[in-house]
Amino acid sequence: MPECQSKSAERQFDSYSANSRYARAANGKEKKDKKFDPKELEKPLLDENSIEEEYAERMLVFLDGQKTKPKNMNLKQKKKSMEADLMDRHPRGPANEPRVPTKRKKRVFVSEENVKWPNRIIPYTISSSTYANTNGINSVWSTAVNRFNEAGCVKWVPHTSETHFIEVVGNSARCASYVGYLRRSAQTLWLYENGCVYVDTALHEMLHAAGTMHEQSRIQDRENIISFNWAPVSSGSELNYEGYPLYNAREYDLSSVLQYGLTYGSTTYMYVNDPDLAYLTRITQNDLSFYDKAELNAFYRCADDCTNPPVCQNGGFVKQVDGVCSCECVDGLTGSDCTQLDTSSGCGGTIDLTSPGASDTIIMNGYQTGLTCTWLIKGPVKTKIRVNVDSLGLPTSSQGNCYHYIEIRDYLSGSKGKLICGNSGGASFTKKNLGPTNMMIVRFNSAQYNTISPGSGFSLTVTAEPSACSSSPCKYPATCTDGATINDYTCVCTAGYSGTNCDTVDASATVSDSFEDDFTTLMTHGTSGVDFQWSTNKYHRFNTIDKTASDGDLMAALRNNFFSTPFYYNYVAKMETSVVFESANRCLRFDYAIADNNIGGTYTTRLTVRVYSDAAPSTNEFITNTGNEWVTAEIDLPAVNNMKVEFEGRFGYQGLAVDNIRISPLLCNVCSGNTCVNGVCDRTSSTEYTCQCDSGWYGSNCDVGESKRPVLVK
Repeated sequence: MPECQSKSAERQFDSYSANSRYARAANGKEKKDKKFDPKELEKPLLDENSIEEEYAERMLVFLDGQKTKPKNMNLKQKKKSMEADLMDRHPRGPANEPRVPTKRKKRVFVSEENVKWPNRIIPYTISSSTYANTNGINSVWSTAVNRFNEAGCVKWVPHTSETHFIEVVGNSARCASYVGYLRRSAQTLWLYENGCVYVDTALHEMLHAAGTMHEQSRIQDRENIISFNWAPVSSGSELNYEGYPLYNAREYDLSSVLQYGLTYGSTTYMYVNDPDLAYLTRITQNDLSFYDKAELNAFYRCADDCTNPPVCQNGGFVKQVDGVCSCECVDGLTGSDCTQLDTSSGCGGTIDLTSPGASDTIIMNGYQTGLTCTWLIKGPVKTKIRVNVDSLGLPTSSQGNCYHYIEIRDYLSGSKGKLICGNSGGASFTKKNLGPTNMMIVRFNSAQYNTISPGSGFSLTVTAEPSACSSSPCKYPATCTDGATINDYTCVCTAGYSGTNCDTVDASATVSDSFEDDFTTLMTHGTSGVDFQWSTNKYHRFNTIDKTASDGDLMAALRNNFFSTPFYYNYVAKMETSVVFESANRCLRFDYAIADNNIGGTYTTRLTVRVYSDAAPSTNEFITNTGNEWVTAEIDLPAVNNMKVEFEGRFGYQGLAVDNIRISPLLCNVCSGNTCVNGVCDRTSSTEYTCQCDSGWYGSNCDVGESKRPVLVK
């Protein structure tokens, strides 16, 4: 079972030299003049570790009206990846152990500023005695340090006299790092000599040491990009898939060095919602990705030291390296503010679609070889860029690989795009609702295989489609469909939800949350009076038992999810409803479990359920252990206006988890209240009853007096 799924290929330690087929420019972008051997593409099976394989996985080949992939793709998992996967660990620091509470004037949400290294300096030393091949680790580590230090203001420097530093060791079978700054005299970073000494693995662990967590742990937005197969995830590896409340300045990046691979062996652990983007999780990274660098600069506030920092356009960001502030631009753009195109003479350009619905064409007929063309397509706000392939005539190998290709970045402008070629038009690509939707980069390459004769060329129509959905108006997951104008949209609601934006629950509806989509359905994180957040987990420790969810794969657990910040007993986490409930009698049911350890201890775990409305709030507390088992609780929700339900967990010695929250019509006991006004209620099911009326009363609710009984006239 893998604990970290990195993506690089198995290579010798010296394979990062300038003469390598895998060589990259200093900034991590591919060299423009790189040439490939056409004969490689005629092989019946590509080398799984080759650059040709990486390109093949990006390709969408349209031949004779059919969308295909190259026939010689080799999706065999790379040997190095398997070795590193098995050995990745991310132990927590000692500060993560809960502490006795101290006096605090007020309670605020604790951000993890403590994970940052002081003065943005990370001293390191390599424990040479733990490596048989010191040349190997020194070469790879030096390359990784150079790549990291070129990315921003955080610097890895050789240790001299600093009290706190990183020690790189290689005699333990793990690729691992603590997360963030632990204030230790020697904080260990493990790069096992027989499986972890690769540049991307080193960068992965270095980012952890700098204070970052895995990309798939982004609880805020991961469900928009990936989905999980939780069945094979073990309790020992769950930490690496668990969702965390992370600081994120940019969009979810499938090509991050912190993103796990999707599979291990024959088992798939994650899926990309757009399967055509799965290649991004397999691309070899010899550098931090564009968005890794953006996140690093934002988290350590590198631009704060800049005097009159540049204003970076078109998705670029300000980075500060050795006191010099500049714009880092996405590949294909350049200039001091990222407004210039990196393009061959005679092709490319900026296409400004100035109004919703406007379109233009890109035509490349009778093109020459040796070209790298770039088009920047921009539309007004509340539009999405769409590219229609009207005609296509770009040459392919006998195995269906692209010799010349169009690159379409419909995911993120700073990530490698899909490559298309072939002889059939008709395909369409629309910018995903991730980052700016009104900008897309399209590139054309006939330079990599410049000895291959050109095809007939291609024609594209680019359009700024009106998109009210680009602002994500639909809630509680719903499907948004754009209308004819920038203000027209339709939300198709999930069962139980209604209203224009699917943010209303009517009196007859049932809604539920079993946390399969983290906190994006009925329950959301509370932000007032909290110290940390509920987490979603497959397993939660109850005394000595790893408990699983009562419904589905995930549950909401009260878990210490800090890595470096001190954590205290009595810390509070909250989750709450934010949907609008129509006033009606309802029933709240939920499953919860409290562990049976340390009964009667000083710091008792406590679950408090509060119901707020225009009336006085009601409170229900649950502190008794459940014997480590799930139990179901019921709470009546009488008809009120502006109802909100809140679950507060107070961290103590006992484990606590909540699952399968559901709110349904009618009170929990249909006989509650004055159902039978003058009689006895007989409950026949959870939603049905009959009334046994007192003498002198009749009617379905015993509310009609005998004196008003209709007289039968004969």
